[in-house]
Amino acid sequence: MRAWMQPIIYWVNEYYGNRWYLLFAVVAYIYLFFATKESRRKIVYPSVLLAFLVLNPILYQYVYSKIIYWRLMWLLPNTLAIAYATVLFVRKRKHIAVKVIAFVLVLAAVVWKGTNVYTHSGMAKASNQQKVDARVQQVCDEMLAVDETPKCIAALNLSYEIRQYCGDIELMYGRNVEGYINVIDDLSLRIANEMRSENPNYDYIFAQAMAKNYDFVVLEDYKTVPEDLLNQYGYQIYKNVAGYNLYYCADVEQRDLGGWIVTQYGPNTSEVSMCYTIEDKNNNLIIIDGGYGWYEQKLRAIIRAHDNHVTAWIVTSPIDSNAHAFCEILQDKQGIQIDQIYTMHINDEQYATYLRDAKEWQNTDFVQMIRETLEKETNVNYVKEDDQFEALGLSFKVLHAWDDETDAIGEYQEYNGSICFRIQANQESMLYLSKITHPLEDHIIEKNYDKLNADYVQANNNGRWTLSAEFYNMVSPKYVFMDCSMETVNADEEEKGCGGVYRYVTGILQVPIGMYDTTPTWIILK
Repeated sequence: MRAWMQPIIYWVNEYYGNRWYLLFAVVAYIYLFFATKESRRKIVYPSVLLAFLVLNPILYQYVYSKIIYWRLMWLLPNTLAIAYATVLFVRKRKHIAVKVIAFVLVLAAVVWKGTNVYTHSGMAKASNQQKVDARVQQVCDEMLAVDETPKCIAALNLSYEIRQYCGDIELMYGRNVEGYINVIDDLSLRIANEMRSENPNYDYIFAQAMAKNYDFVVLEDYKTVPEDLLNQYGYQIYKNVAGYNLYYCADVEQRDLGGWIVTQYGPNTSEVSMCYTIEDKNNNLIIIDGGYGWYEQKLRAIIRAHDNHVTAWIVTSPIDSNAHAFCEILQDKQGIQIDQIYTMHINDEQYATYLRDAKEWQNTDFVQMIRETLEKETNVNYVKEDDQFEALGLSFKVLHAWDDETDAIGEYQEYNGSICFRIQANQESMLYLSKITHPLEDHIIEKNYDKLNADYVQANNNGRWTLSAEFYNMVSPKYVFMDCSMETVNADEEEKGCGGVYRYVTGILQVPIGMYDTTPTWIILK
């Protein structure tokens, strides 16, 4: 209880300045309780109810954990109670001298023990009608002078108040960074964290700003963005205002990003799942897999950031860690539009074989769930080996999907039946291996020997039960995505460890590796 009350006491002191104010309020409430029935009914009882809801340490611990506590203090009518109690007390005195003395004493006590709110730390008097920080006003006015409806990625200490000052400025994030209002997608949260960092990844910030057509990026002026990077993305310093640099790109919507942004998402735990997005210059979206059901809300937030529209959704394996969030969204779209779905076909015979061979830990119910969910959709494309399709100007070549070869292996069909494909961009390519495991390696090499080389590769099966070193030598990537965390890498090799792949990629191939510890991890596929 004491631990729960400490933050409450702290925020009370922060809000009111000192404890004398609360003492005056408590005395006022006690007097009003006994003074009249009306004061008891209209002021004391409602205040007690509010105090119970606001100051209750149990509610604070479990309900208000994401609320800055002082924001609830205004609910208590303490000032009204003190003023009303004083007036009521004075009115009830018969002698004028007693009235004057009582009023002067209360007034003196308030002045003597009270705290001027503007001298208290962290408080400043607003100088504009909207009651926001003067720096916010100056930055906003500069942006609005250029564009009536600018799009802005702002330093966090500005973003909280920008919308309060002007609703015409479109922000990537605001108070939702701290968990308020709505779910923020991982991509925006990553950018917000970069913006608040003392050493931001400027390449990441400006690449995403261009991809999503944000014409302004506002950073503290002591954070220096390299000139060559600004030139690369077409931004320049428009003005220095109130300690901030306003970076502006007038023709951001017409500029060429130079490729497609491929982003890997995942939990920073031993849990393994698969979730990737591909975005083009016009903020169009492709999703690959999507992860467990717990990722549903984050996926919805990502899709909202792309106008609730998914150009193509590729589901590579019929298992929880790849497709459960996808199923949850498909069953309750909430306005989401999905143009095309690409996945593998599981016929009745294959499903019966899978049920017969399934191990205890495999979720056979989910395989049935995804089959039934897909049967209700009219835009599903069941792909097979050698099929090709295009989305957002990218060419997809299917190297493998559930087939007779998968059945012949006779184990882990839901893994080895995964869609394995190659993405070809203008100059570069990416190999997506999904959940396939080593028994399928010879077949993949035999059928696709000349198609395995790629600039980027998503390591098979989260790095577990891996393909051989020779296979990755054939791919010869310059960057590897590995769907696991360092916790998994360091785990027991026989059980679930991914150390073999990690050590080979970083040690022998000597190429960078993207993992859950740094997600969302991204590259530009050119």
